[in-house]
Amino acid sequence: MNITTVIVYIVIMVIFSILSEKWLRWKLKMEKRTWILYQCVNSVHKWIERFILMGFLVGIFFVDVTHHWTFSFFLVVFSVRAFFEWKYDRESKEYILTAYSVILFLVFIGVGVVFDIISF
Repeated sequence: MNITTVIVYIVIMVIFSILSEKWLRWKLKMEKRTWILYQCVNSVHKWIERFILMGFLVGIFFVDVTHHWTFSFFLVVFSVRAFFEWKYDRESKEYILTAYSVILFLVFIGVGVVFDIISF
């Protein structure tokens, strides 16, 4: 696939995810996020995410195929976030959006691979 198709696919993916997140926030009557960067639920969550990040950065140097590592990193980090938000901050309902993001990420990767827009 050429680079233009990949860029258009990514732009469509980003626009769809932003609009669907806004719709979900409205539908679930969730307040708008006031911070730009993600804030961990507790210190254990923070340290687990740091450990995953360190493992990812070390793994990049020992693995030839870095896009598999990147895919796995995002999948693991967002899954851990969804779990900790569900376990320790259930009333905010942020875990629903995070779990939705994980599923949406998997769907977009799957569709991209099936239709040969992106390749692994």
